[in-house]
Order: sequence, then C-alpha cells, then structure tokens
Amino acid sequence: MSFWLFAIAIPSLAAVALCWPMLRQRGAWLVSGISLLLLIPVTTLLLYQGVGAPEGIGAARSTASMEANSADVETLLAQLRARLAENPDNLEGWMLLGRSLKSMQRYTEAREALRRAQALAADDPLVQVELAEALIFSSSQAEGIAPEVRELLESALATEPDLQKALWLMGVTEFQDGNFEAAIARWETLLRLLPPGSGVAGSVQKQLAEARSRAGLADLPPPAAAPSNAWPGLELTVSAPSTVTPPPDGAVLYIIARDPDAPAPPLGVVRVPRPVFPVTVRLDDSNSMLPARPVSGVNRVEVLARLSLSGEPLPGPDDPASAPRIFDTAPEQPPIELTLAPPE
Repeated sequence: MSFWLFAIAIPSLAAVALCWPMLRQRGAWLVSGISLLLLIPVTTLLLYQGVGAPEGIGAARSTASMEANSADVETLLAQLRARLAENPDNLEGWMLLGRSLKSMQRYTEAREALRRAQALAADDPLVQVELAEALIFSSSQAEGIAPEVRELLESALATEPDLQKALWLMGVTEFQDGNFEAAIARWETLLRLLPPGSGVAGSVQKQLAEARSRAGLADLPPPAAAPSNAWPGLELTVSAPSTVTPPPDGAVLYIIARDPDAPAPPLGVVRVPRPVFPVTVRLDDSNSMLPARPVSGVNRVEVLARLSLSGEPLPGPDDPASAPRIFDTAPEQPPIELTLAPPE
C-alpha cells in the first residue's frame, strides 16, 4: 500500500510543479492546466504498471490504456500550442510547453519551444537553464556540449549563483570538457545547498568523487565502494594500427558510450590524456555523464573510440576513430577490442 501512495504522490507533485503557471491563469489556460494536472500522474502510473511492475500483470490492458491517455496528452498539447498561437507573447505558456515536451523526451521540440521563451526573456535565468538542458539532450554533437550551453549557464549563475540545476549542468559541462577542478567547485557549491543524506546529494557526492579522482586529488577521501550488485562494466582495449599517425602532445583518447536509440547526448565518456596504445580501460557507471542516466540504464550500449588530435571533445576532421559497436549491458561481457582508423 505504501508503494502506491508514493507512486501517486510523486507524479502528482511533479504535475503540480509543471502545470503551476497554467493554474494561475484564467479561462481556457486554467482548463488546460487542470487537465494536464490530472493526466500526468495517471499516465505515469499506467506506464509503471505496464512496463515496471515486477509482477507484469495486465500489461496488454495497460498498454492500451497508455495509448489512449497518450492521445489525450497530445490533444492537450495541441490545445496549448493553439493558445500560444493566439497569444505568442505568453512566456509561462512557452516554458510550460518546453518543460512538458522535455519530460516526454521530445527534446528537439522542447528546444524550439524554449527558444520562443528565450526570445521573450533572454536574461531570465530559469529560461536560460531550461534551454541549456534542452540543448544538451537535443544536440546532434554526440561527443561534446555546444559552447552556447556554457554561455547560457554562466549567464544564469551570474544572476542566481545558487540556482541548483544550473550548478549541476555547469559541473557536467566542465567535467565533459576535462576541467575536473572546475566541476568539483560547481558540485561542492551545489552539495552545500542540498539536504544532507538525500538521494540527490548522494548522486552529487558520487560525481564529486569521480571528478576528484580524475583531477588526481589523492589527499581527498576515495570514492565509496560500489555495491556488490553494481554493473561490472565493460573492459575495452583500443588499438591503433601503423596507418594511424602517432598522437601529438595534447592528444586525448575519448571512449564514448551511447544509447543506440537516443545517441545524443552520450551516456558516458572515458577520457585518456596522452594515450599510449594499446589502451585498456573499464567503462562503468562511474563514467556516466548524468547520475539519472547511467550507462547500465539501457539494455544495449553503443561504444566507439576517437583520438582527438587537438584534445578537444568536439570531433576534428582528421581525428582517427573506431567503428561503433553495440553490446548488451549483461552482467558478464568478454573483453572488447576497438581499432582506430584514419578518417576517410
């Protein structure tokens, strides 16, 4: 019984936060807000019942129900778009549409909606952070974070230094760029703002431990030992044939893990400065870019290696790379070999 109380309460609270701007409106906006408020928790519960319940009872019936409710959500989104077509200067409406689409993993559409919000309030830190997050998830540059993301987050933090999502995403950006000490500073600031012992604080502490390890700060406490049932990861060996030019000083080997069905942004990255081939590493959840999106969170993972001659995370035209390969995230996986090849 307590599980179902939580299962109802959590999505209901999330729905209130999402729909609050519409609930403060009048007329058609208020009606749409109330409808979304009722549908989001119901859809979440049906989704759990259909694909997440251990018993798996009634999956076919739940799937049909989910499809019906999905059609209802699409209708409400269409109504919201129609309201915005009539009133394109409604900032809260565009923010609501962007957040709703982002929660549905429709990141490209969310980005476009939040661009409209940006046009109305370019200096609003909340708009900047939501757009930065949408840019990260909708980016076609699977091996790096666009410079605009950093600009948006820096501007948001200049206005509100304690904006928690901005601190988290800024830390992710610094970590991805190899600026581990800068990532540590952002995440330590964030950690001081979080309730001690909370799940979010635990996730931030885990990422902090990884950043400290990457930065070579051996005087700090080591990361906590992984639980015995943790995913063991993949053992990867990257080799470079004689046809590949020896890496110059400053070169960095990036080993990238992606979801084959949603490759951008990557699930995780291993960064090896000044590689000496063959390079053997272990890719596991400690290399995840986001704690809420671990490498082991997918059944299949696509892995590739790229030697960045410039050291930058974004690919260069002359960077050697391996062909992408897809593997199951099974508990036990034999060692994997990747071979770099010159660009065609």
